[in-house]
Amino acid sequence: MGFRPVGERIYFYVGGSGVYALFQRYQKAQFLTGLNVDGGGIDCAGDLQFTDGEHHVRGIDGLVGSNDIRYVLGDDSYYHSFCNSSWNEHLWITAGGSLEMDGNFVAHGSKSFLIKNPEDDSKYIRYNSIESPDVQLKIRGRDFLKNGELKIKLPKHWLLVTEEKGLTIQLTLLGECFGIYAKDLTNSGFTVKELDGGKSGTEFCWEVTAVRKGFADQKTEPTEDDFINERVESIIKTESEKPIEKRSVRELATFAKKYKEKTGRKFKHVIIKKEIKK
Repeated sequence: MGFRPVGERIYFYVGGSGVYALFQRYQKAQFLTGLNVDGGGIDCAGDLQFTDGEHHVRGIDGLVGSNDIRYVLGDDSYYHSFCNSSWNEHLWITAGGSLEMDGNFVAHGSKSFLIKNPEDDSKYIRYNSIESPDVQLKIRGRDFLKNGELKIKLPKHWLLVTEEKGLTIQLTLLGECFGIYAKDLTNSGFTVKELDGGKSGTEFCWEVTAVRKGFADQKTEPTEDDFINERVESIIKTESEKPIEKRSVRELATFAKKYKEKTGRKFKHVIIKKEIKK
């Protein structure tokens, strides 16, 4: 091993002429074969930066911040994504604060939205989510009877996301008549009729509740073993996944087009495409 000063530079090398480290005045130190720190850590008074393409930090058990940790996107167009071992994204946090995920959202506390009171900046408005033993979907409307009867067809998107069994309906009159009832209830639609052969045109509200498709057999009182079994099944499923392009890469062309339509400017965003092994 040796070192060789040249002007305001110092080179460290091992045998031959292969350079392994470079220190020079007013420039950042370079370690051409990487940097391995076994103890003591790295104390950065400035920024720790990665440049020229994609780089990864591996083998981390924890990130400790002094007061908070901020993850900053290179620009505001895409996402912080979280991947499995196949490098496929399954959870995204956008620059605008939206959270998207492929899996389930589980909260041990309450779920709510919190906004500033539009009439008093010193106050908030908080609404909490309604929870139930099953995974419910709801659709509602407001209509008028026609000669005492009305057939209501539900939209196709409702049919695509609901189970056929477990449907319920609520009807509320907004005027006088002999009363109303529902018949032939399916996730495609239903009929509302007035009692005693009435022929009125009374206004009414309706609300249909269904179980989300694929969640009919969800357990209300799962055991710890049930939760572990769900995780195992999820892992087995992801093990067969094939690596796909990042979402930002797949969507960039459309995003850039929409950006130019709205701003008149060309969107400047550099993405290093990672080779996908077939």
